[in-house]
Amino acid sequence: RLVGALPPVIFTLTHLGVLNLRCNTLTGTLSPDVSRLTNLQVLDVAQNQMNGRVPSLRPLAGLRELQLSSNNFSGAVPELPRELRRLGLANCRMQQVSFPVGDLRGLE
Repeated sequence: RLVGALPPVIFTLTHLGVLNLRCNTLTGTLSPDVSRLTNLQVLDVAQNQMNGRVPSLRPLAGLRELQLSSNNFSGAVPELPRELRRLGLANCRMQQVSFPVGDLRGLE
């Protein structure tokens, strides 16, 4: 079980394809440095205690699944990669979308 903020070393793992941190006790924000993980296909931080605004994830062109549910994220839903297929936002306080929803034609 991971507790506290995401360690910055995670964002140096540029060959990482899946980052599954679901069901831990992570706190703090999701760093804009997540955009360094250019090979990421799945990002799952659901069911933690993270907060703040989610940075733009548009640079993660290969991202297919994003799970942010059951956190305390706020603000607008960020720009997302067009190839995204699965998106989980349940139980978040994000209230608006900051990009044309039509850009996400592939969502299931």
